[in-house]
Amino acid sequence: MNCFKVSAVCPLAGFMSVSIEPGCTKKLRLDMYGSLRARLEAAVANGELSAATDVDALSRFYLSVFQGMAIQAKDGATPAELRGAAKAAMAAWPDEG
Repeated sequence: MNCFKVSAVCPLAGFMSVSIEPGCTKKLRLDMYGSLRARLEAAVANGELSAATDVDALSRFYLSVFQGMAIQAKDGATPAELRGAAKAAMAAWPDEG
């Protein structure tokens, strides 16, 4: 499958004159989830995050934040509004290992 990668799982596709192959966005979302999960698993292994960290839940949470912020940006959210959302999301970041 040839996919045209667009940041934040193609929320910008509406702005662009590109064709996104059906099923591509799901693959991109799964790839992004896998990359984030792998990085968080490494953080647990390296002691950056507690061994008790629910890596699956944390990966899904922050991917959801990222995707939601991308949609909000597309819909006109200001940089200040997006920084506020990022700050709130980081308040949920778990303590170090």
